[in-house]
Amino acid sequence: MIRKKVCLVCEKPNDETYCLDCIAKIHDIVDPKITDISNKNFDFLIHCTNYNKIKKYFALMKYEKRLDLIDFFISCLTFKISVSRKSVITYIPSNLKNRFNKGYDFSEEIAKRFSKMHQIPMHKLIKNNLFTKESKSLSKKDRLSLSDKKLSVDERSVSELDVQVIYVFDDVYTTGTTISKACDLLANKYPGASIVAVCLAKSNTPICYLNQIDVN
Repeated sequence: MIRKKVCLVCEKPNDETYCLDCIAKIHDIVDPKITDISNKNFDFLIHCTNYNKIKKYFALMKYEKRLDLIDFFISCLTFKISVSRKSVITYIPSNLKNRFNKGYDFSEEIAKRFSKMHQIPMHKLIKNNLFTKESKSLSKKDRLSLSDKKLSVDERSVSELDVQVIYVFDDVYTTGTTISKACDLLANKYPGASIVAVCLAKSNTPICYLNQIDVN
């Protein structure tokens, strides 16, 4: 049986990987920004666009591991990141249950592919201590309390790094409690280094994904 070729995003018949409509939409919604949001734990937040604009593509990347889309959004971030020779990349790891369910760690994949694309060393500097994350009904204060238990410095990581900038990758920035905690841990571990948070998207409201497991 010969399957018809379809656009990988909208699934309409098309000879190419993406139809022209979807290519135009993706380019139109991407607006990389460097934002100073007055967070004491990191210097800047870099993100591609607003989450609501790319949630359809976000689901394809997160749950179907669409590496081509991940590479596209990573390339968009490149225009806003000036990488020094003494830069390293790390990421906020998923909890064990989400990693098992999806078969991979979305944030790790983003960081890994950016690292490979720009030949920047990547280290796992943060550890997720929870098996699962039940935060979808929590307030920001309660999420902050959860993040205190959830994250810690990975003691198996490199203890001494001659580094000027640490880029901390996560999939999406919502309330900022998780990435703020991670950056605070890294600032204490590596004093003197600039900490930059990097996400594919930024949202102004809590996000509940399709499988109701992940809430940021």
